[in-house]
Amino acid sequence: ADGTLVAAPSIVSGKWSFEIPVSGKDFGWIVEPEQTIELEGEVIEISEIYFSPIGLSVRLKQENGKLMELMDLWESREDTAWGYSVTLRDSYGKELDVEMPSCRTTPYTGEVLLKFHKVIDPAQYQGGTVTVLGETISLDALTSIEKDE
Repeated sequence: ADGTLVAAPSIVSGKWSFEIPVSGKDFGWIVEPEQTIELEGEVIEISEIYFSPIGLSVRLKQENGKLMELMDLWESREDTAWGYSVTLRDSYGKELDVEMPSCRTTPYTGEVLLKFHKVIDPAQYQGGTVTVLGETISLDALTSIEKDE
C-alpha cells in the first residue's frame, strides 16, 4: 500500500536461459509502379509501395535533390492538406479509413506513411488504388512478398 516493491521468494534458483522463436516472415505486399508525379515542374518518382496489415508506405525519389522542399510546399498548400491528399481504395472503390498520413524526407528520398485503424489483409486491396500527392496509382500488380528472413 505504501508503493514499496517486494520480490517474491525464489522457488528454483540458478541461471536459466531460454529461446522464444519468432517468425521472420514478412507479411507485406509490394508494388513497384513505374509512375512519376510532377510537382512545381519537378519530377518525383514513386519507387515502391509497401503494404502491411497495419500500414502503407509510399517511397519516393527525386534526382535533383529538391524532394524535401517540394514536400514542404505541398504540405503548406491549403488545397492539398495531408488529411485529404492520401487515399486508399479497394478494388470496389471503397475507401479505407486511415489515420492522418505522415511524411519523412531527405533531399533525394522520402516516404509517405499511412497507419490503419485496424489490421487488414493487404490482398483485399489488390486491384485497388492509392492516391498520393494528387496522383492515383494502381495496385493491380500488388504481390505478396512471402519470404522468411
